[in-house]
Amino acid sequence: MFIRFGLAQFNPITGDFDGNELLMTQYLESAEQEGVDILVFPKFAFSGFGSDGLYLRSDFVNKEHQIVEHFGKEVSDNFSGTIFATSFNNENNCVYSTLKVVESTPSLTSKHIKGYDEHIFISTTEGDKRVGYAIFSGDDWKNPAHIEKSLSKATQFALILDANPYHLESFSETLELLKTNIASKGIKVVYCNLLGGQDEHVFDGLSFALDEGGNIHALGPRFKQGLNIFDLSIYEEESKNQKFIPFNKNNLDSEKTYELTSREAEIWSALTLATNNYIRKNGLKEIVLGLSGGIDSALVLAIASDAIGAQNCHALSMPSEFTAQMSNDDAKKNVRHS
Repeated sequence: MFIRFGLAQFNPITGDFDGNELLMTQYLESAEQEGVDILVFPKFAFSGFGSDGLYLRSDFVNKEHQIVEHFGKEVSDNFSGTIFATSFNNENNCVYSTLKVVESTPSLTSKHIKGYDEHIFISTTEGDKRVGYAIFSGDDWKNPAHIEKSLSKATQFALILDANPYHLESFSETLELLKTNIASKGIKVVYCNLLGGQDEHVFDGLSFALDEGGNIHALGPRFKQGLNIFDLSIYEEESKNQKFIPFNKNNLDSEKTYELTSREAEIWSALTLATNNYIRKNGLKEIVLGLSGGIDSALVLAIASDAIGAQNCHALSMPSEFTAQMSNDDAKKNVRHS
């Protein structure tokens, strides 16, 4: 027997509850078609990243709660598995994360997520199998003391709903922490990360599964939306006899694997995604930028052209009597080649 996971790494817009729910519903429908048992959304799925301060507003909190309840009904009508996502609450001006466990019933349950054990029962023709898992959101899994309290002998895998901002070493640091804090204890990891740009932050997605030996399985798309699907096969109750198996349709655009690219390509993807999202999420369609003919403005034009299309970029050159003709010529070349 096996459990089929679906890790939905998508790009929510801060405060666009209706639009975010629509995207989540699309993932839900795809997951149902592929027979997913457990569908996982990253942190800030409903509200979008950067909304912490907005949770001090009661109207913002109430709107999210309405969307969560509505989404719960969508799940009960259209999905036969279980969904994990995080929401937020505001009590006494203290904002805290809450796990939303949405099952294929009209009821919607919520639990304060500070790391805890849960057990699910999987029914098979050979009888019931018990699978223990611990759930973490945000930075909880980075604290060794907190992990020790949350894991038990019954825990067979850790489920992590994260929003970990990208930087050059973010993936390697995440991987090393997961190996040290969780996998080294003989526990598998299912890791779902946020995607997209918001102000000065950008998230690369790159969701994956990690076995107790520290080996990566079913590495999801980087800087791309996708539904990463894989199976956890269970032959016996002992954790050592469980393993991850990539599904034959690993994500929405049908590519089966995503290799880590070169450092230069990685940085370029981060820059173009962040630029695109900053412009589009602020409701802008076109931009105007200054072009001097130097390398700095040439790079800005190249990034912007890749991010939103050259047809949406308007370059403005303002030479003076002190501007070298070479700079004017280079500026014109930059425009022609963008």
